[in-house]
Amino acid sequence: TLYTDSYAVQQLKELKVNAVNLAHNHIQDKGLDGISETMKYLLNNDIKCFGAGKNIEEAKKPYHIKKNIVVLGYCEFDKIYLNQIVVASKSKAGVNPLRYENIIDDLNKLNHGTKAILYFHWGREHVFLPTYDDIELVKKLLEDDRVLLIVGMHPHRPQGYIEHNNKKAYMCLGNFLFPNFLIIQTLKQT
Repeated sequence: TLYTDSYAVQQLKELKVNAVNLAHNHIQDKGLDGISETMKYLLNNDIKCFGAGKNIEEAKKPYHIKKNIVVLGYCEFDKIYLNQIVVASKSKAGVNPLRYENIIDDLNKLNHGTKAILYFHWGREHVFLPTYDDIELVKKLLEDDRVLLIVGMHPHRPQGYIEHNNKKAYMCLGNFLFPNFLIIQTLKQT
């Protein structure tokens, strides 16, 4: 549905992007082989990636910002607004699934003293407020000493932040790369 040619990697390099989260609903738009292809282009251009892979082991790999700080990427699935997501398995490409138990499993695999920034692709598009369940999940995760911060994306608009346990969860930062089609379509109709 939405993908670009490999020239976009050069634009990321020009923006000095060090790493990208591949745990999102468009990573499989060129099929499951598109995940490996995207990773190849990124890695060949010294841009790291996380959150998806050729299998679940690769999708779960953290991106190291510093020796003791990592970023872990997750994508919500099986929702009416994110329902065509392919979750990685031992033998299938896909995303790292956004489930509490999976996140805790990933945190348990970190070296002692390592902290994590959790990067979520989740939430209903074009709404200003996150769901109650998402708020409860971030509060529960912010209780964990290994979690530094939570950053969300997907709803196409900023959704504010939750502050809990002296940490923050930014529920959605809005869009970075492509325009808000709903707004463009609405403007054309007026």
